[in-house]
Amino acid sequence: MTQANDGRHDFDFFANGIWKVKHRRLKSYLAGDTRWDAFSGTVTTSRILDGLGTIDENQIDYPGKPYRGSSLRLFDPSTGIWSVYWIDGRFGVLEAPVRGKWIDGRCELTGDDVFQGKPVKLRFTYTRLEGSNPHWQQEMSADDGASWETNWHMDYSRA
Repeated sequence: MTQANDGRHDFDFFANGIWKVKHRRLKSYLAGDTRWDAFSGTVTTSRILDGLGTIDENQIDYPGKPYRGSSLRLFDPSTGIWSVYWIDGRFGVLEAPVRGKWIDGRCELTGDDVFQGKPVKLRFTYTRLEGSNPHWQQEMSADDGASWETNWHMDYSRA
């Protein structure tokens, strides 16, 4: 596989721009809640390391508690795997990554996390189908991946 098509350009569609975001976030995670908050935000993205990564800054206009955060996406050319790290501006901590790869316009990344003091599995899914705007969603599992709760959606459009 050549460098040009080894996967390092999978997030190029998302890089180097400003995006408007429509968020939909579950009010309470892993609690059987079916109520959602809807709000807006913006994301500014850039390619880094000659295509081996992207970084973005998010303005999340969560009702009554707006905040900033950043995602760092890094590609490992030896494995074809992407790692996505989140930095929440309220806490200033680089969180453990989720890892995965793009297959047919979909990137599913999984990892371990902690929610309310308990270990959980975390899954991010990015989709980008030809002619459509990108979509991201987050899911959590409290039973080691036997079941998943979708708790956040982000729909992007170019600003």
